[in-house]
Amino acid sequence: MGDLGFFAGRPFSAPHMNDAGDIVFRAYVARGPASIGLFRARSALIDPEHGLPIETVVRAGDASPAPGSPPFFDFPGEPSVNRAGAVAFAARLPSVGRGLFVADARGVRPIVLRGDPAPGDSGTTFTGLGTHPQLNDSGGVAFRGTTSFRDPSTGSSIKRDGIFLAESARIRALVYAHEPSPAGPPFLSLGDPVLSDAPGVAFRAPLGDVEEESSGIFTAGPTGTANNLGPPALNSQAHVVFSGSFDPLSGGVPGLFLAANGGLSPYLLRGEMSPVGGRLAALGRAPSLNASDELAFAATVIGGTARSAILIASPTVLAPRAVVLRLTGGRGRDRISLTLALALGRVSNGVRPAKEPVILSLSDRNGILWTVTVPKKQLARHGRSFAIVPSPGSSLGHDLRSFKLKLAGDGTVRVVAFSAPVDLLRGGERTLEPPFTLSLEVGDDAGTVAVPCRLGPSGGRCV
Repeated sequence: MGDLGFFAGRPFSAPHMNDAGDIVFRAYVARGPASIGLFRARSALIDPEHGLPIETVVRAGDASPAPGSPPFFDFPGEPSVNRAGAVAFAARLPSVGRGLFVADARGVRPIVLRGDPAPGDSGTTFTGLGTHPQLNDSGGVAFRGTTSFRDPSTGSSIKRDGIFLAESARIRALVYAHEPSPAGPPFLSLGDPVLSDAPGVAFRAPLGDVEEESSGIFTAGPTGTANNLGPPALNSQAHVVFSGSFDPLSGGVPGLFLAANGGLSPYLLRGEMSPVGGRLAALGRAPSLNASDELAFAATVIGGTARSAILIASPTVLAPRAVVLRLTGGRGRDRISLTLALALGRVSNGVRPAKEPVILSLSDRNGILWTVTVPKKQLARHGRSFAIVPSPGSSLGHDLRSFKLKLAGDGTVRVVAFSAPVDLLRGGERTLEPPFTLSLEVGDDAGTVAVPCRLGPSGGRCV
């Protein structure tokens, strides 16, 4: 931590990661100089065995830069961090109320305080501020807030909820609740914004005049216009990560999905192995995505050395070198042969094929066609290669004819696998519906790739 004391209770907020790989989070502290604070882990100092060293950004009891320097009392909501490591956060101060601040190399400075002037007619002030300010690399801060204005003709107070952008000592409104949405009905209310260096912010909003009729995800640009968008966890490349689930019995696996470059792919799925052992049982709903598509997220783990953790994932690339299906017209003697290459992500601690399980699967639009799990300690090592030829009468031999994994000099994991006879067509009752999806999991490193394919009656080669 950099201070005496230790993280305690339910210690961690959602993690927030910048493009450099630094992570900022809020945490409760026991037996330390303060009960709560904001902390930063620097990626440049990463230790694959022990993680990232942690430093304090700000803590309860520190003097604030608000007029009169009242001490910080609490840090509601979630912080955000830009590439330079600057941190935006909400704080509660005695006698002042809530304010939004930025901590950077120059120190801590206020962005807006309750009671400050707000966009609108003369006399308009901020009476409420959201708890999730968003900071981009240019120093802009986006936030949700409530403004109030007293109508001189009636004496009544007029309040408006909106999303605002503070930059270059100026605060402007991007969108207000109850304005018309591009979907038709007005915004009933506004969720907290997500900001990157891509133009505009993304936000959730229910739609309706009096009660919610529908909901959507929108962007608001500098002109205040809004457009439909997928769920927001947005990076500077305009890539989006979101959590997704599926209807029961549909065969889908809940997890985090990445929309990038016109495509959609699973990023991390529930049930995958975690770096602390065990498997991911639940994934936090507020992941953070940087420009390298590296993901910081909170997770609940079953069977590991910890029950909850903040984890970092970096994108892997699974490349199919050969995908061949040989079909027997429903006679149940179909065969699959696969040659794959898995490039590991930046924060991977590598693979240990002799000590970690390996899972390989092939699916089409209707679900899993074939899957096999090679338990840990089953692969025989021959230098940088690991292989198994299971007995045809064994449980593993029922699905797998042979499997070979090789660690290339550049760290790439190369796999060649041949299935045992398998009934892909279920006696002729099922039709294969490409594109196929290939998944490879080696310990806590995994990759998934879609493979377009056109097959004849006897199968064919996809790649």
